[in-house]
Amino acid sequence: MITDASSYRIDIYRLGYYQGADARKITTVLPAVPLPQTQPPCLTDNTTGLTDCGNWAISASWDVPTTAVSGVYYALLTRPDTGDASPMIFVVRNDSSHSDIFVQTSDPTWHAYNDYGGSSLYTGPSTAAHKVSYNRPFNVPNGYTWIFTSEYPMLRWLEANGYDVTYAAGVDTDRNGQLITSIKSSCR
Repeated sequence: MITDASSYRIDIYRLGYYQGADARKITTVLPAVPLPQTQPPCLTDNTTGLTDCGNWAISASWDVPTTAVSGVYYALLTRPDTGDASPMIFVVRNDSSHSDIFVQTSDPTWHAYNDYGGSSLYTGPSTAAHKVSYNRPFNVPNGYTWIFTSEYPMLRWLEANGYDVTYAAGVDTDRNGQLITSIKSSCR
């Protein structure tokens, strides 16, 4: 993201029940580049309404450990100077899972409604976009409404009740549909 921050940290949590704590902190990641970092403008396509920030350089990353539990993860980017924070949601899969339940996030819907750059699939300055990209920040507060109003309560309930669950993003099942066949049942 574009920021004038001279430092920030990313606290990564796995969402779940955790005896009512709602999440467990996994790690903290610090930027690996000098800050502030200047990013180029996002790429745009006026014919489709597409905004794609895939041309931004990486400032920090987390190598998901092989021991990471499949789940929905919440990364909170925080500036220590102002306390301002910005969330990111991502899914860690277990491609060899044979869990009882398969939960697919509705990330395609999150991205369809995200209007970062000016347009979503439903709204825009003159017309809605015909294409949207996963390579762009969420325009908060519009960003993560869905996960915390519907998906999070479901995953919290499943884990609080001891169900054996594996998670995947909607884009994962689109690209790798055989993930579903190793699971006994699925929720979307």
